[in-house]
Amino acid sequence: MITLPEHLEQPFKRLAEQQHQSADKLLAQLVEEYLEDYHDIQLAEQTLKEIERGEVKVLSLAEAWAMLNDLDN
Repeated sequence: MITLPEHLEQPFKRLAEQQHQSADKLLAQLVEEYLEDYHDIQLAEQTLKEIERGEVKVLSLAEAWAMLNDLDN
């Protein structure tokens, strides 16, 4: 079990009650969401570096629509 700092313990317990979840289940959910967000951020940063290095081409919305229209024809 993770021990929360004293100033977070009561607000966290109230949040768990409001969400109708146990504190353990809520904590697991929050950690899972955090890790998913962290992974997404890592992928975004990697993609930005690839764009900066010219490894990935960025299209405008108009270019993307034009490509999609070409696929339909």
